[in-house]
Amino acid sequence: MKKNIILIALIMSMIINPCSVFAETDKKTESNSPSEAGDSPSDDNNQSQDTQHETEPDSQDNNNTPREDGDSPSDNDDELPDAPHETEPETPDNNNTPEEAGDSPSDDDETQNPSKEEEDIKYTLTFLDFDGEILQETKVTADEKIDYSEVDVSGLHSFVNTYTEQDFNTWSSTPEYISEDTTIQALWKKGSISTKGSPDKTEYYSKNADIDFNGLSVIITLETQTPETDKNGEYIVETQESDITDACYPEKSLDELFSEEKNATMNVIPTGDDKPIFTYEITLFDNLGDTNNDSMVDAVDASFILETYAILSTSGNNTLTDEQKKICDINHDGVIDAVDATYVLIYYSEASTNGKVIWENLLES
Repeated sequence: MKKNIILIALIMSMIINPCSVFAETDKKTESNSPSEAGDSPSDDNNQSQDTQHETEPDSQDNNNTPREDGDSPSDNDDELPDAPHETEPETPDNNNTPEEAGDSPSDDDETQNPSKEEEDIKYTLTFLDFDGEILQETKVTADEKIDYSEVDVSGLHSFVNTYTEQDFNTWSSTPEYISEDTTIQALWKKGSISTKGSPDKTEYYSKNADIDFNGLSVIITLETQTPETDKNGEYIVETQESDITDACYPEKSLDELFSEEKNATMNVIPTGDDKPIFTYEITLFDNLGDTNNDSMVDAVDASFILETYAILSTSGNNTLTDEQKKICDINHDGVIDAVDATYVLIYYSEASTNGKVIWENLLES
């Protein structure tokens, strides 16, 4: 009866899981069961074992089922689907970083190589005139070289007054490139003409005399505003002066000025200009030495001067008019004497030999 029960259990196991039953049968065959050794366990134990075989789940791992050497896997093993292989997560390849691929530059690369948007940023470059007013504005990028020749400075030329001319000199700074909004000031240069003193000679004795500006100084002053500043932030102005009196000329000759009257206005004109820098009054006293007003200077006039000198030396009585005194005082020392008579005789001698004589030249010799 016990063997029949075991046999029925084995058959049921074979139907459910053949491989497991054969494996269990082999194990039981090899082992000495208590029933075969004569030590018969109780029926309750046998029934418990039989029940265990009947209720043992089919989820035994076939891979853990012991096989004898030479046994081939059962057909059920071939029909079981392969267990899905778990896909290992891919490890990022550090060698293909965006930096090497050129897709995304690092912060250092962005600093060293600004993006095109940064390169296209335009900065405002403002040029101011001499008074700080906007002369011209332009937009430039950081890599765009500034062309100062494109700034029109022709409008900065002006005449401050009759004798002062102002023009553009340079810029307060001249950067080639800018990386921020920048303001640049125009600096000026001024040329002015001024005078000091006045001519000593304002009276002439001949229309043919040379015009004498001695005593007058005509000065050109050149002032230049430089980019350097002083402690107050003001641009330093450099000054140069030049005396150009010898380069000045009279607007008209004495003959033209005294063509109608013996009083005239003399205009002093600097070379290269057409405006007078200095103006003064002159007179013509063309009867010097002509004591008898016959339009000649000769020995008769010299004799009159000597007679007058003798009278003044002895009696001191002077009956001459101011005009006569001026005619007789040839060297303008305030005294009528033999020296004046001598000048008249020299004049008469040269006029008789060489023709016309100029008193100014005679008195200066």
